[in-house]
Amino acid sequence: MRLLLDTPVFLWWCAAPERMPAPVLTACRSPENTLSLSTLSVWEIHRMVQGGHIQLQTPLSQILQQEMARNGLELLGFRPVHALALAELPTRHPPADPLRQALVAQARVEGLALVSPRPGLEAYGVSVFWAAPDP
Repeated sequence: MRLLLDTPVFLWWCAAPERMPAPVLTACRSPENTLSLSTLSVWEIHRMVQGGHIQLQTPLSQILQQEMARNGLELLGFRPVHALALAELPTRHPPADPLRQALVAQARVEGLALVSPRPGLEAYGVSVFWAAPDP
């Protein structure tokens, strides 16, 4: 399975895997699955650090290099085809988070399952991989 990690999932994967439901963690750890991270998530993490919303113990560039080497993480650039796919998404009221919409568009174009705890993303016609946390 090819998985596109939403920003919080990537952060949990790197620093707090206990926050991930067991089936999601198992899927991310499986060598049969491919993990991808959007460059939009890299940008979002950078903004979160700059804004003081999160602190990283290790520079983001080093975290990315480690995950690429250790887990085969692939960085997925946001290309024009992804931006154009935004026009194919259903209109939602109130409008959804634009970054999440962009991740949905990337996942749809690339045929990836979006790994995200955010509710309602299925309404955009994308495969969402998530499970309720263990009790």
